[in-house]
Amino acid sequence: ITDGDIWQFFVAAHMQDWVTSNVDKIGRVGVHFTEHPLADYVTPENDWEPLNFSVSALRLDTVVAHGFNISRQRAKTLIQGGKVRLNFGESDAPDAEIATSDIISVRGFGRLRLDEILGESKKR
Repeated sequence: ITDGDIWQFFVAAHMQDWVTSNVDKIGRVGVHFTEHPLADYVTPENDWEPLNFSVSALRLDTVVAHGFNISRQRAKTLIQGGKVRLNFGESDAPDAEIATSDIISVRGFGRLRLDEILGESKKR
């Protein structure tokens, strides 16, 4: 969890000594750990940017194409190539239906979350 300045994570009590003794880097970044009461937790930073767009169908390929400003064919290729995750799981079906609160991650592009569906056309 981060607030933009500080990172915080939780460790099971039986793992605390091992983590503080053995972990001194995460990736290439040096780290140190300090214990804090649970009441001092960091309020997470909300770094989602709102983005509104209209799509013809709530399909994975269509939402990826509009959300990342790429062609639907390229979105389909990324999905079938395993570069797209739906709710942190693999999805290789371009026609997978998307629902409110779904999180879509595209390697090399970023992540988006469908917060709400503002309306649907009568045509279905």
